Amino acid sequence: MQDWRQAVRKWHNSLKGTPYEANRKLALIQHMFSVAYSEFGWIKQNYMTKLKKFKEKKIALNLTEKILFEQIYPNADEMLKRAIMLAFHLTLHEHEVKNLK
Repeated sequence: MQDWRQAVRKWHNSLKGTPYEANRKLALIQHMFSVAYSEFGWIKQNYMTKLKKFKEKKIALNLTEKILFEQIYPNADEMLKRAIMLAFHLTLHEHEVKNLK
């Protein structure tokens, strides 16, 4: 099992330039090993849980109404336009959405 852990660690380190992608892929591998250990009993110990993920910087999404309605909305197909308008109206009325049951 140590060989697996070393191989995954080496692979994970090779993706250091893309920490978000590397961490999502590592999470998937850790989940697969967790299922193999806990649900199926295929392995005796889950060594993948000890691998550390990369630190990720928080990114603030700055999607303004101007960007949304001048660049994205005009180029969208009809179904996407409907989804954009629904999402836009729901965010405008956040307090109403939170009270939906």
